[in-house]
Amino acid sequence: MKKENNKKGTLQKVLKVSKWIFASVFVLCISISITVYLMRDKIVDKVVTELNKNMNTPVQVESIDLTFWASFPNLSVDFNKLYIKDAVPDAQETDTLFYSERVRLKFNPFDILKKEYKVKKIEVSPGYAHIKNFKEGRNNYDIVKTSEDTTSSSFEFSLKEVAFENFRLDYSNYDAEQYQSTELKEMVLSGDFTEKLIDLNVESTLHINYAQSGKVKLVTHQTAHFDFNLLVNKEDGSVLLKEAPVTIADLPFSFALTVQPNLIDVRLKAKDLQLVQLAQSLHHQGTDKIKDFQGTGKVQFDLHYSDKRVENKKGEIECVFGIQNGNIVEPSKNLRISNINIDGYYGNVDKRNGEHLNLKELQFRTAAGPFKGNLLLTKFNKPRYQGKANGRIDLAVLHCIFPIPTVKSTSGKVNVDSKFDIQTTGEGVNLSACSGDLDFQNVHCQLNNDKRYFDHITGGMLLNSNVLDIQQISLTVGKSDLLLNGKLEQIQNYLNKKGNLLANMDVKSAYIDVQDFSSSDKAEEIKNGRNFILPNDIVANVQLRANNLQYEKHQFKQLGTNLKINGRNLNFTALRLQNAGAEINGNVLIQENSPEIFTISTEASSNNIAFQPLFSEWDNFDQQVISSQNISGSASANLKFTAPFDLRSGINSNQILATLDLQVDNGKLTNVEAFKSISGSLQSSTATRLILKENNITTFEKNLLDLKFETLKNTITIANGKLTIPKMTIASNALTVDLAGTHDFNNNIDYHFNFNLRDIKKVKVETEFGEVVDDGTGLLLFCHMYGNLDNPTIKWDKEQKRLLAKETFQQEKQTTKEMLKAELGMFKKDTSVVAYKAKEKPKETIQMQFGAAKKEEPIVEEKVNKNTKINKTLQKWKEDAKKEKEGELVLDPE
Repeated sequence: MKKENNKKGTLQKVLKVSKWIFASVFVLCISISITVYLMRDKIVDKVVTELNKNMNTPVQVESIDLTFWASFPNLSVDFNKLYIKDAVPDAQETDTLFYSERVRLKFNPFDILKKEYKVKKIEVSPGYAHIKNFKEGRNNYDIVKTSEDTTSSSFEFSLKEVAFENFRLDYSNYDAEQYQSTELKEMVLSGDFTEKLIDLNVESTLHINYAQSGKVKLVTHQTAHFDFNLLVNKEDGSVLLKEAPVTIADLPFSFALTVQPNLIDVRLKAKDLQLVQLAQSLHHQGTDKIKDFQGTGKVQFDLHYSDKRVENKKGEIECVFGIQNGNIVEPSKNLRISNINIDGYYGNVDKRNGEHLNLKELQFRTAAGPFKGNLLLTKFNKPRYQGKANGRIDLAVLHCIFPIPTVKSTSGKVNVDSKFDIQTTGEGVNLSACSGDLDFQNVHCQLNNDKRYFDHITGGMLLNSNVLDIQQISLTVGKSDLLLNGKLEQIQNYLNKKGNLLANMDVKSAYIDVQDFSSSDKAEEIKNGRNFILPNDIVANVQLRANNLQYEKHQFKQLGTNLKINGRNLNFTALRLQNAGAEINGNVLIQENSPEIFTISTEASSNNIAFQPLFSEWDNFDQQVISSQNISGSASANLKFTAPFDLRSGINSNQILATLDLQVDNGKLTNVEAFKSISGSLQSSTATRLILKENNITTFEKNLLDLKFETLKNTITIANGKLTIPKMTIASNALTVDLAGTHDFNNNIDYHFNFNLRDIKKVKVETEFGEVVDDGTGLLLFCHMYGNLDNPTIKWDKEQKRLLAKETFQQEKQTTKEMLKAELGMFKKDTSVVAYKAKEKPKETIQMQFGAAKKEEPIVEEKVNKNTKINKTLQKWKEDAKKEKEGELVLDPE
């Protein structure tokens, strides 16, 4: 019992103490929070005042926050969106020295209570800084004032740590022509910054965007990691780093640094770097799969940079690198490169060559055979390449182990034997002395971000200074194949932009698909904006022959043409091809007037167009009224056509200008739905049925749905988005129609046509003397069809009837004059009036035979017509006038 009482007493004491501790902490936290709140403005004002007092360049800040619990146990002043521009007199707002989304200064809260403002830590995240050294010793980072005030201040930097996260640091030395750009993913500098001699630990993981000297980029897109200690002397401004390990692109290096008032000295060396490690590192940049390379050989790399900070003198840089007796094997494919020997040097201390890169020796062996060469690169502001290359290269092996960044995949063998001396200038390229030949053996290649796949490249190129001979080069691009022969001349002027490239080529193909030659799809082309497609500096004559050419769903066979290229114009002359069985001849001119917008002009003709395959090939020309199932027959045509063409949206139909001379033979239209509306209109009208009779309408409809015509001729024009058909006569098995009208690309129509009632009333009238023959007269029906072709309106055309009556009156008037001239000799001086000639008409005859019939001597008696020609004409005028007064025939009763 006594023990239990002791336990209870102990527990109560613990709980009591805990309550007091919790209460104390709670009171302390509340007190600090209240204190921070009450002192907020004072603390912020103090920090801002001290910063501005010590800065040459004003600091711009969007807002300032004071936080405690977010940075517990420290008290923090956060500068949000802090910006400092270059510390130079003529700096613009866009000349940024420093910018950060947030700069956090951390304080000890107890120091604040004692009114001591000591910055313990600085955090920067994210941000950007660009340090610049100009000529004549100027820079952009002289932002701290030199103060002669020796009085003590309550504000000081007692830094123990400075941390950067997601911070980009750029450095540009315009005097020395040295530039670096680095992304600091994480970087922490820790040490006692208050000491005169700081033992500063630097740990960082970063990405080197580039490190460049002059025009040469020494390092691009590499990751690096280091963790070493720097000795920083605040009194003389010196920094010392003895040799320390760093990794760049997962490769081990050693790094040393010395910074003094009159010296910057940097050394980067490879430390036991194996050739296999280098190959793996290069390979991993372009693939996610790690290859287990095997091999032997070491890589030598020793970079030394020294800048004695002498005005108008660049720092000295020397880099010696090489490979000796290297061998690399990729075991999964058994690809091998052996006998690798490279002796290279880069530097700027040579007075003769200045800054230069010299590959004194470059040799290796692949399955194709040995290769050796050398290269001297000088004058980096206008690079000059001198060297030679000789041997055989297996591209698959070389690319697998040492991949080319711009190439997605490649294989095949190349034989090369060349010497070259090439210099790029501000205006182009100078080919001082270039000669040699290349021989491709079953090469394939695909570039990054390019959907084209160049395969089976075989043939040769021979370069002789300013002329390139292309000798029997065959290749495939997708499904397309090409065989090239020809010559390129004036290469020097072309590369220097002083003249045009002259080309004479012969191109043959069994099959070409136009889509195979596009480097990207349409969506990507639109995203990248408009660019000129046709060249403006190439003059070419190309003989093109292709057995089959595919454009989208359309096929062209036996294509042959002489193509002339000049000034963004493509002129296809003597063009011949077959499409849908038709043989087409003509010329085509394509002019690119603005980026991706062309004018297409053509003159073409064909004498054997077959409608059924033509309509099937071209998807019935995007209409559903007459399909390939409804039409047959043949035609000959002569076309003149001009229209603008947008590479993205196609032909602008509203701006087409075309003239088509057309002749159709043995045409046939079967089961055309639109024709049913005509017979349907006849059936729906009571008056029409009474006049025409049911059997005549049925026979007419049957013929109309199986419409045949022998010959049709007309000249059709297209302008302002509308097809115009001049008046023409169509004689078919159903009826003879006079037709004229317009038809636009939205299937809106406006047709006027007429036909004779006798063509519908086909019932023959027989007498004991035989069939009664029509004398050519009869009632004409005038129709107006308009609206949309899918649901047209058909009405009696009163206006057209009046116009035809007026034309008939004028014609009869002219006929009367001709009769008077022929009969009475009038109008002799009027050359527009010719003598009337009667048309041949059937005549009635009576044959009588007495006695034995003699077939060779029939007795014929003509029935004499007592009416004169003038009387007949006057009688016809009376009949026509009477018909004009009669009631009108309505086809669609409303």
